Amino acid sequence: MPDIIEWATLIAVWSGAYFSIVTVHELGHYLAGLLIGVPRRNMRIRLWCFPQHVALRDGHDWVSPLETERFVKLAEAYMPTSARAMTFVAGGFLLESIVLLSWVILRLPFHRVAITLAILMTLLYLVADVAAFLKTRRASMDFTALFLISPIFGTATAVAVIALQCFTFYIR
Repeated sequence: MPDIIEWATLIAVWSGAYFSIVTVHELGHYLAGLLIGVPRRNMRIRLWCFPQHVALRDGHDWVSPLETERFVKLAEAYMPTSARAMTFVAGGFLLESIVLLSWVILRLPFHRVAITLAILMTLLYLVADVAAFLKTRRASMDFTALFLISPIFGTATAVAVIALQCFTFYIR
């Protein structure tokens, strides 16, 4: 019986860490949106669908980033400059990195699980994003969106996020 309880606990801890990381990441996009002037009523965090995202309002409809052309058109209305667009897209990584670093520094419960999972998620996300981009030649997730907005900033952000997570893992 202890094996089943241990496995159930392990699954619960990893699932909780995953959900926490994703929630913080999406909250980062949302807060960045508020910072650049997107009205609160025109953004919604969608956590109970896959992939999780911040949707933008188009009249009575909520538009997912998976509806690329429609989402980009809406986003451009709120983010007419590259700086605003980069802030919105990078906001998820920024808040996620700050929270993870704080989680580890403060030695909060399950900090080792959180940073290990975060690194694995980021690397998997990067590979999936690049693979989707190579197939479609369109940004499909945050890394390629940042790269298309600004190749230098996009590359620097990817390197910085991975380096900070590796540093955080190191100090765990």
